[in-house]
Amino acid sequence: MQFSTFELEQVVDDMETKHGVSLSTGARQSLIIPVLEAQSFGSTVSNHDVERSIGRIIEAASQHEDPLSGNRQQITAVAVARAIHLKFCNIPPFCSPVRQTKRTP
Repeated sequence: MQFSTFELEQVVDDMETKHGVSLSTGARQSLIIPVLEAQSFGSTVSNHDVERSIGRIIEAASQHEDPLSGNRQQITAVAVARAIHLKFCNIPPFCSPVRQTKRTP
């Protein structure tokens, strides 16, 4: 599915409401831009993956105090980056699962 910016904004709005938070402009862009870029390079992203992943990131961000706003209800781009790190890295289309590799001594 190809998402427009408006459609992605709607997904983010819905997830804000669902999780009872408010995202800064930077936080919103941090969630939307990777999807738009993936599409522009020909990647197919599903509605299910996008909604689930944005929801998971917002949920993870709201579980910790935002380092800039100082609370859990106002989420900034820094908190989004931290949430992506915490959920690293099975959050399509933001990143693919990490493959386990054997290390040699």
